[in-house]
Amino acid sequence: MRYPALADEVFTGKIDSISEYIEPQSKSFEVVCKLTSGSEILRPGMFVNVSFVIDSKKNIYKLPLRALVGTDRLWYVDRSESRAKKLNFKPIFFDDDFFVVSDGYKDLDFIIEGNSFIYDSQPVSVIDDDLEKDGENIDKEILDESKVTDKKRQR
Repeated sequence: MRYPALADEVFTGKIDSISEYIEPQSKSFEVVCKLTSGSEILRPGMFVNVSFVIDSKKNIYKLPLRALVGTDRLWYVDRSESRAKKLNFKPIFFDDDFFVVSDGYKDLDFIIEGNSFIYDSQPVSVIDDDLEKDGENIDKEILDESKVTDKKRQR
């Protein structure tokens, strides 16, 4: 939880109850939380911004969402033939920027950029094996932990 006036301070708690009624104009609903920190600052009835952790995974491989073509297709490079290959893939665990792939795919070289214009078995050349953008490896990376969140403005 974050209180807008104290943007840098994060408060933690557990959900006690969630209202079944959603206010149509503001699209907000009441959530009652039991605070595990910040009870000396926050008071009943104050509006806070809340992020709910829906699920978390550890030691996972992820790809940026832009690697996904449509909702269910990935492209990778078959190094033995230097050709693009299609992989039907429906992500199950994802957030706003990345989705998870199983470690069975960890050795594949996925095509991230320009993948909307590729056809199956198209000849491709890998220009740079260690492609980096802003100091971050954009091919695949292992995470210590990834969390799927649903951010809402709540009262």
